[in-house]
Amino acid sequence: MIVIVGDTFEDIVLDPKKDVLVEYYAPWCGFCKSFAPEYEKIATDLKIATNLIIAKLDATANEVEGLVIESYPTIIYYVANNKNPIKFEGERNKVSLVKFLMKRSSRVVKWNDYIS
Repeated sequence: MIVIVGDTFEDIVLDPKKDVLVEYYAPWCGFCKSFAPEYEKIATDLKIATNLIIAKLDATANEVEGLVIESYPTIIYYVANNKNPIKFEGERNKVSLVKFLMKRSSRVVKWNDYIS
């Protein structure tokens, strides 16, 4: 898992060669705290997908120009070569996130290997 801050956002998230999934969280958010272990597991399990970066950013401590986060956690996917943000609206669990990534990934990955 990569921790992003305001100064590293562009270099990591806007890298045109990588798909990037970012969780925007608040340290005081109860939902964020309960989701953190699941998100860590997702990052660990998907680290073999070399084209994908799983990251998080404390949205209360970092500013990103043009980014407005209205609720926590907010999960946004940035696809390689097309950095239009796609907001994840599904259940906050591994299966839902992997299925979301399957539909949008810039690279063919045997995603079913990651659903358990």
